[in-house]
Amino acid sequence: MAINQTHVHPHYTLPGVMHYLQTEFTKNERDRITWELERSEMKARIAELEGENRDLKHQLNQIQSKAVSAEGETAKKPVPDSLLKSKLAVQENVKEIIYLLKSPNTVNQLESLNSRDAGSDLHDLEKLNMNTPKEEGSAKTNGMDILNNALLNVKPKPKQDSSRPSSPTKVKSLFSTTNKRENNNTISEIHSELPKVDIISSYGDRMALYDADTKSLEIHQVDANMNSKSVKKMSLGQDSNIVKLLWVSTSKFIVIEKSLHLKLFSISTASLISDLDLLQNSDQQFSFSDIINIDFKNKWLLIAGKNKPQIKIWELGNIEATEDVPINIKETYDITHDNDNGGSNDSTDILDCILGITEKSLILLSSNPYQLTIYDFEGKLLQKIDLKIDTILSGKPDEESYHLFLDRKTSKLLIQLSNERLLVYSFDKKKIVLKEQLTPSSTQPIQLNLNDGIIAISYNNGDFEFRNLDDLKPSIDQFVVANINSSESEGPVIFSSNLMVDSTPVLITVNKNNEILLHKIKI
Repeated sequence: MAINQTHVHPHYTLPGVMHYLQTEFTKNERDRITWELERSEMKARIAELEGENRDLKHQLNQIQSKAVSAEGETAKKPVPDSLLKSKLAVQENVKEIIYLLKSPNTVNQLESLNSRDAGSDLHDLEKLNMNTPKEEGSAKTNGMDILNNALLNVKPKPKQDSSRPSSPTKVKSLFSTTNKRENNNTISEIHSELPKVDIISSYGDRMALYDADTKSLEIHQVDANMNSKSVKKMSLGQDSNIVKLLWVSTSKFIVIEKSLHLKLFSISTASLISDLDLLQNSDQQFSFSDIINIDFKNKWLLIAGKNKPQIKIWELGNIEATEDVPINIKETYDITHDNDNGGSNDSTDILDCILGITEKSLILLSSNPYQLTIYDFEGKLLQKIDLKIDTILSGKPDEESYHLFLDRKTSKLLIQLSNERLLVYSFDKKKIVLKEQLTPSSTQPIQLNLNDGIIAISYNNGDFEFRNLDDLKPSIDQFVVANINSSESEGPVIFSSNLMVDSTPVLITVNKNNEILLHKIKI
């Protein structure tokens, strides 16, 4: 007799499936945290073994050298065991501290998973990624920085001005403000013999001042007290008409002239090393009026034009040589940016162009539509990013109010749009992560400068403001630079924030009395 068999099918419900997926995802996250812990332990163990290996090699070299020098003499007394034990104990403690500082905060993450309220946050579990820095604090200072600063007896940069003993440096008040006290140790004045200053360029602790009328240049080296430690004076020739000064190293720099000649100068000998005509082998005219930006990195020089629309890149030979040898052009690249709007007759304007974050790449900001385009040096399109702001920024753009600034340390791109709008694009996250609208009371921002994650903003009336690239929020109170602009002055404020003194950015300005004023940007 056959037995009736009924097939029982599992009954699936949406809540049951979601609960199962959430449970499995939670298990996966816990496993991942465990793997991260094991990975950190292995890295710490590898660092420990590498340290022991280096110590053993050092001891072996010392023993061998002592054996050679002490041949024929009596052997020295061995190191006491107590001293060796103390040394090993200190090394172990230091390694343990490094391991604890490098390890992720796993306890808090596990608590968030075990919490009763974690079910509502399971769709936001990407916050548990231990490789992602926190929005505040950890992006700037981590445990290794604290340990290194403690071992080197160096204080980390404070986020606000702290009072210090007065400096013997001759001090002149740079800022006139009522809601923030002056820190005289961070303000200084450097005297220049130039009748006026038209260009300021800085690199490391070196500062270059250029007078376009006398064709004269001064190179200052600024010490820790913000005094001019040494001054080099150079005459660049009466036929020079400089539009850009770019640093190769602390001992050499190049200048770009309106005639598109590139000249390399030596600071040590105060002389011209080489003179190149960038368009000597080019059939296409490239006038100075077409140029919207000039950028230089390593051995690559980029000049972007707005009317072609075309970008030219030169690979410079011998530019990285330590000796004062002439440079040459090894290769020339031409990149054409075309409109691809489905046969539209509307022109695509290049608003700005800079060298990219990777080798042999460039980043281009264009309008119609507003987008970022990344090319390689062969003209191949690598990526196109639509900024989705055409409805906000309508009309023909003003090329002088659109700029790109790249921070290679954090892989972020600062975009200045229509003067007062700021965007931050993250290459790591592949999206725009920050937006900010500057709202000055009476003037429009005219210049931006980015250095070490600090944005220096100059306004028409002489005000300066500093913001962090991490959140675009003001870092310190707004400063008003005294006597920068008078009512008769025309043109932008001449300034630079790329000078570094004791690993701290320094703002350089020139006032109407032709005085060079320095102020440490204490963030």
